[in-house]
Amino acid sequence: MRLEETCERTLNHSTDWAALYSQLVHLGVSDPLFQAERFHKVPVKFLRSIAEQLFEQKQQGINAHSVATAKLACLVYGALGGKKNSVSIEFFLPFEKTAKGDGLKDSTIAAIKWAIKHHSLPPAIVGMIGAELA
Repeated sequence: MRLEETCERTLNHSTDWAALYSQLVHLGVSDPLFQAERFHKVPVKFLRSIAEQLFEQKQQGINAHSVATAKLACLVYGALGGKKNSVSIEFFLPFEKTAKGDGLKDSTIAAIKWAIKHHSLPPAIVGMIGAELA
C-alpha cells in the first residue's frame, strides 16, 4: 500500500491516536505543541489539517529533488524515440503536480527572460528551462 493511501485512510478514519502521532512525527513535526504530553489537547481537525499540509509539502519536496532526473529521462526518451516522440517532465516525477497553480511567479519568469535576453545565462541552462518559460 502506498504511503499516500495509508495517510488518507488514517486521516479519514482517525481514532488511532498513536498512528496519527507517529505520522506527524514522521512528517517532521517538532513543535512543542505536538509533543506526546500535549498531543491530546490539540483539536483533531487541526491535527488532520497539519498532517495533510505536511504531506503535500513532502511530496513537493520529493518532486523538486527529482526534477534533474526527470529532465534527464525526458532527454533520453527523446533521443531514443526520435524527434516526433516527446514527453512531459511530469511523466517522470514520483508524485503528480498539485493543481493549485504552484508555478513560477510572473516576476521570476520576467527576471529569467531578461537574463536570457541579455545573455547572462549559460546556453545549457537556457536549453533546460526555455520550454518551461514558453
